[in-house]
Amino acid sequence: MASEGRSYPVNGYRITMDRASITRSGCSYLLEEVTMDRNMSRVSVFVFVLLACPQFAQAGVCPCDADVDNNGVVDLIDGACIATCRDGDCTCCISSCDVNCDGVVDANDIGDDPINDPSAWQCRFTGGSVETCCPPPTGACCQVDSGTCTENVIQANCGAANQIWNEGLTCAAAGCPTLPVGACCDLDFGTCTENVLQADCGQANQTWNDGLTCAAAACPAPPTGACCLGNGTCMEAAVQANCNTADRTWNQGVACAAIDCTLPIPDPCACDADVDNSGVVDLIDGACIATCRDGDCICCVNSCDINCDGVVDAGDIGDDPANDPSAWLCRFTGMPAETCCPLPTGACCQVDTLSCTENEFQADCGAANQIWNEGLTCATAGCPALPVGACCDLDFGTCAENVLQADCGQANQTWNEGLDCATAACPAPPTGSCCLGNGTCQEAAIQANCNAADRTWNQGLVCAAVDCTLPIPDPCVCSADVDNSGVVDIGDAVCIFNCRSGDCTCCLSSCDINCDGVVNTEDLANDVLDVPSMWRCLFTGQQPDYCCSAEFQDILSALSNVPAASDWGLVAMTLLLLAAGTVMLRSRAVRPDAGN
Repeated sequence: MASEGRSYPVNGYRITMDRASITRSGCSYLLEEVTMDRNMSRVSVFVFVLLACPQFAQAGVCPCDADVDNNGVVDLIDGACIATCRDGDCTCCISSCDVNCDGVVDANDIGDDPINDPSAWQCRFTGGSVETCCPPPTGACCQVDSGTCTENVIQANCGAANQIWNEGLTCAAAGCPTLPVGACCDLDFGTCTENVLQADCGQANQTWNDGLTCAAAACPAPPTGACCLGNGTCMEAAVQANCNTADRTWNQGVACAAIDCTLPIPDPCACDADVDNSGVVDLIDGACIATCRDGDCICCVNSCDINCDGVVDAGDIGDDPANDPSAWLCRFTGMPAETCCPLPTGACCQVDTLSCTENEFQADCGAANQIWNEGLTCATAGCPALPVGACCDLDFGTCAENVLQADCGQANQTWNEGLDCATAACPAPPTGSCCLGNGTCQEAAIQANCNAADRTWNQGLVCAAVDCTLPIPDPCVCSADVDNSGVVDIGDAVCIFNCRSGDCTCCLSSCDINCDGVVNTEDLANDVLDVPSMWRCLFTGQQPDYCCSAEFQDILSALSNVPAASDWGLVAMTLLLLAAGTVMLRSRAVRPDAGN
């Protein structure tokens, strides 16, 4: 290690500057130490500068994060940190000093090999950005589909499928591949262009001829014809491509002498004759056209050549009596087109209904089932008549005459063209008994009249052969909470009693709990000979597991012969049933303790 030093007194301090050249592992460094001494206090600052390190290769200079002291910038202090860490003192390496990630902090982390461009590291350690210190390499970019070449292009801008990047080369040295050229024929216009790439001759109207000149390609000439121009004139021997605008008409293979290109007289009801652009068509517009015809076109803000024949003349005013000038005169006096040019009317035949209406506009008679007859009445239009026939309804056995086929197309209908009902002999539907929702029976009913949810049809059977009575409601299943109190008790029974007599005030839910359409004794099920005496058990507030138990069935059997003199007698018997049930429940409750 070679060193030198100097010392200076400054404002009571002694400043000592020592410089040393250090060689470690074949690498050369410059270390400067500045020391400030005063009254036994010392402050030292070290500056470390890399000179050269030839035996180590630089690895990943520009991609690596060399901000090892984590202060937000890459500067000389980061270089000093790496050098001191390499010698064993890694105090200032907040981030890893192994910036090339090879598992050891050495000269490669500083990149001090002059053979591999250490200037990039030095640039970074002096605060330069990656873009400044490490500009990407450039080269020639070959565009293989067009045979072109661009120099000084970075690789990121030359990565398409049709591009080849040549690092560090010029276009002359890159030797980009050349594409073949040939003659390009334009079939629409009959033109030819030489030395054209195939990619530039790919339109639908073009053909490419590899390696040929136009003379050798012999491009075919397109067909010609007369072209009627928008001003009423004709252009001879025009190709279609030159005659395809909206105001031109092409006539293939025809000469101008063989066609008529003159413009029709303008329709005053269709043309825009507001030539002074005032917003209305009036006499002033007519005067403007007349004065413009004589050479003074000042007031013609819009074109006065309203028939577009290239000249302003009588045809623009329509003042030829042979061509109905009255419509023009009407327009020029400010009347609307609807008044001056009323649309024609006629008879409208409605072929699917055999109807006809007169004085209809064509726009109002354009449906698929309509025929418009301009200027005719229904009598003269001769609207077509559709065939009619008898329509049988198979569900109800009915018949309707003079019906169109379109009106007899339901699944339960059959149409008989040209027949009346007597001849059609529509079949009668089968009949049977119909059980109604109130438990009664209807004889000889057809199925169509017995298809409601509360009805049952029995094909071919009479009422005597079926049982239409309603089943007695199951008290252990049905809900008799008619006062909607949340429980079934004696109050529900009282409500049904009262409603049976006409007072249904307390029946918040239906008191017709057996759904036979009437509130009667069946809703109370108070026939002691029937099982529904369990209703009375429920109406006294007992639970179904008691009222529907085998023990209670035994009690019912024992009391089945007790007469019931009145409705309130039924209530009294219910109280007896309740008392019996209470005793039974109590006895069942004490049996386990009694040991019996």
